[in-house]
Amino acid sequence: MRHTRSRCAEMALRAVEYRKLGVPSYKDAWEMASKEVTDERDYRREKHFSPRNTFLAIFGEGDVKENAEYAKEALVILRKDPDKTFTPRELWKKVMQELMYKRVIEKEKAYNEQMDVVLALWNAKLIPEEGSSI
Repeated sequence: MRHTRSRCAEMALRAVEYRKLGVPSYKDAWEMASKEVTDERDYRREKHFSPRNTFLAIFGEGDVKENAEYAKEALVILRKDPDKTFTPRELWKKVMQELMYKRVIEKEKAYNEQMDVVLALWNAKLIPEEGSSI
């Protein structure tokens, strides 16, 4: 079964492209991509906070520690075995297991497309080099 790209994954990929085209910040690039991918009602209602914050954490503009921890742990898992493939939910489950084991979190959190963003960027080879962000 092939995994189809989520709206949040699409926003992440478009935001990187906007940034390459000269949009001044990743936050501004995400906002542009979000408005383009979602209709106005969805954009105002959702704003895709968790995926956006995960995206910003990957590129060093995030201010939500929790999302940075999720993204950081996902990248540790992916870098440990770069040939292994995960669905977003499989990666989320692994991230939750690792963070509970390390006692960073006490219980599993609800999934909110954070790993769609991580995997879209990872698979497109758009993740910054280890140590340059997060």
